[in-house]
Amino acid sequence: FIAAHWQLGLQYKLGQGVAQNPEKAIEHLRIAADYDIVPAQTSLGELLAASNSAEALKWFEKAAEQDDSNAHVALAEIYLLGKNTERDPQKAYQHAKFAADQN
Repeated sequence: FIAAHWQLGLQYKLGQGVAQNPEKAIEHLRIAADYDIVPAQTSLGELLAASNSAEALKWFEKAAEQDDSNAHVALAEIYLLGKNTERDPQKAYQHAKFAADQN
């Protein structure tokens, strides 16, 4: 059931088999993310980054705590550039290093 929300959220995010719809994607991904589907947390963060940076940061951090490399990449960029948060080169380095070590 929860995995279906994750998959449906991705379909709406990417426009696979359905019209691309960020609002529906967020709705479904949020359900999956609340149930600790880590890739859903990262995808949700990506969708929220432009409109709700605080919530996006929360989801990226939560996914990174569970060792999601994509979340670490996103956080490295956020902290390096100070995107809607205080710039923190040390945190940027830590997240980038983790992601590089995984990939």
